[in-house]
Amino acid sequence: MEQIKKAIARARDIRETTGLRGSSDGAAPLPLAAARSARPATARPPDVSGSQLDESRFQYFRLDEAYLESQRIIAYQGGNPMSVGFDMLRTKVQQDMRDNGMRTVLVTSPTAGCGKTVTSINLAMSMARQQDNRSILVDFDFRRPQIATDLGIKPSVGVNDLIAGNVNIEEAMLTTDLAGPRMAILPCRAPISHPSEVLSSPVVQELVERLKSDSSNATVIFDMPPMMVADDVLAFLPFVDAMIMIVAAGQTKAHEIESCQRNLPEDKFLGMVLTKSDEAGGDYYYYY
Repeated sequence: MEQIKKAIARARDIRETTGLRGSSDGAAPLPLAAARSARPATARPPDVSGSQLDESRFQYFRLDEAYLESQRIIAYQGGNPMSVGFDMLRTKVQQDMRDNGMRTVLVTSPTAGCGKTVTSINLAMSMARQQDNRSILVDFDFRRPQIATDLGIKPSVGVNDLIAGNVNIEEAMLTTDLAGPRMAILPCRAPISHPSEVLSSPVVQELVERLKSDSSNATVIFDMPPMMVADDVLAFLPFVDAMIMIVAAGQTKAHEIESCQRNLPEDKFLGMVLTKSDEAGGDYYYYY
């Protein structure tokens, strides 16, 4: 735990004094994915016309509260003491994004199992509980999509079909009874081939611009793969305003944090969330 906190504090100091790429500690940069020899299939641009998403065309699902709790999805309940940490994270993220005119944020982690998807879902739910706020949660982890599984649902269409040009954006999105109409979700039904290429494509760029242009002014949250798995996050970063990194106590190594930090642009990095801490007798979250 102390090593993680020291690494986070050290990374913050480096960012504030020399910039994220200015570390002189000799840490190796994050390895990128191997060179790609195959090209993804050509996809038609998604139908992203219009300025207002038509919620009446979204898929609708009822969620099982007991199942959600088993997955640690709890922020749809304002009275749940366990949601306080996510509410604090929500407020801090919203303040930072509002101060910098940001609308889109991606959530990632150095490695798998840090809780990035759980954090993404709970953050979007917490935002949606506020009367004057809306959120759009997008599953852009094309290697191991998890949002629908964590919610306990099986959507018939999703971002896979949208990118392929088979449906329009409203048909690919969904809403739920517990999260309410102020939270929309764009799920990913199954892994997508050549994810880095897809994430850096004009099709995805156009989709992001459409989500940003929605007149509801929702905060758009993208759940992304871990940074040390491949270069998906780096490929997609130019299209978003900000990013948050999830690190896990007792799991994430200090050198992993430093390696990831060296590859991130200073102006987009909002901070880190520490998960799986037992200092208060249970999991809770720090925001840096």
